[in-house]
Amino acid sequence: MTRYAILGAGQQGRAVAHNLAARADTTGLVLVDKREPPDMPAGATWLDADVLSADGAARAVAHADCVVLALPGDLAMGALGHLVSLGVPVVDISFTPETPYILDSVAKQSGTCIIADVGVAPGLSHLLVGEAHRRLEGLDAARIWVGGIPLEPRAPFHHAVYFHPADLVAEYVRPARARRDGKAIHPAPLDEPTRPFHDDEKGDFEAFLSDGLRSLLSSYPDVHTLEEWTLRRPGHLDYMRGLDLADAALPAQLAHDYPAADNPDFLLMRVDAHKGDHMLSWRLLDTHDGALTAMSRTTAFTAAAVAHEIARGTFSRPGVHPPERLAEVGGLVVRIIADLAAHGVKVEEIV
Repeated sequence: MTRYAILGAGQQGRAVAHNLAARADTTGLVLVDKREPPDMPAGATWLDADVLSADGAARAVAHADCVVLALPGDLAMGALGHLVSLGVPVVDISFTPETPYILDSVAKQSGTCIIADVGVAPGLSHLLVGEAHRRLEGLDAARIWVGGIPLEPRAPFHHAVYFHPADLVAEYVRPARARRDGKAIHPAPLDEPTRPFHDDEKGDFEAFLSDGLRSLLSSYPDVHTLEEWTLRRPGHLDYMRGLDLADAALPAQLAHDYPAADNPDFLLMRVDAHKGDHMLSWRLLDTHDGALTAMSRTTAFTAAAVAHEIARGTFSRPGVHPPERLAEVGGLVVRIIADLAAHGVKVEEIV
C-alpha cells in the first residue's frame, strides 16, 4: 500500500493527484500548495506548507512513500534542494532551468532516489530511447518527433499556447543541442532547415530541430546521431520567423490570442531508434479529453506511472537520475506503457 505527496496543485499536479488517488493500492495522498485546489481527489487531503523551506518540505513529505514535484520550474530547484536530503524518493516533472544533476552527490549520500525530467518529452521519449538502447545493446541513432497540436489550428499562428508562454517562445530561440554523425551541433532552431513529417492519421507537419534531448546526450555519448524534432502545422514556422522573438511582451500576447482553453489539442510523438539493420519505433497519439489537454494528460500520466513504480521500490538507486536510466530494469518500461494504456494513453510499438 502506498502514500504520495504531490507538491504543487497546478493543472499537472492535480492531474497526477487524481490519477494516483484512484489506484487501489493508494492508501494516502496529500496535495501540497498554498491554496486548497477546487477539485480535490476523493480521499486526498490538502496541506498548506512552504516547501521552499527545510521545515515545510520535511512536513510535506513526512508520511509519503514517493513525492511528485510539480512546482513551476523557477521554484522547483529550491524545493528539490531540501527534498534531496530527506530520503524520500522524488519524481520531478518541474523541468528546472538549472540542471538537477548537481544534487547527485548529495542524493547518494542521503540515500534519496530522484528521477528528473519525467514528462512526455523529455520523459516518456527518454524511456523509449533507453528501452531501445537496452534491447538492441546500443544504438547508432535515435530521433524523436513530437508536438502538441491544435485540432483546428487558426491562422496566422497555426498553433496555441499549451504550457508557459515564455518557455514556448524559448523553444525557437534556445540553441538546439543535438548530435549528428558523431559531431555535437547546437544551431538556432529557426536557422536549421525544417523537415517534412507525415503521419497516416494526422497528415502533414513541418518539423524543426529543438532542444529537448537534455540528458540523452550525456547518457549515450557513443550514439552517433541523437535529434529531437518538434512538430508543427505548415505555416506556423514562417509566422514565427516574422516575429520579434526578443520582444518581452510576445509570450503574453500569444497566450492571450491563442489560449489552450480555446484550442483543444492532440499530442503526436514518434521515436525511431536503430542499430545496424535493427529498428525499434513507437508512436503515441493522445487527444484532449474535455478536462485536460493532451499535453497535460501525457505528462501527468507518465509521471504517475513512474511514481507508482518508484513507490513500489522497482527502482530505488540513490542519486539524481534521468528517465532513460529506468530502462536498465528489464520490463519496467513495458509496465509503464501498460500503465499508460490503462489510463487511456496508448503507446504503440510499430512492427
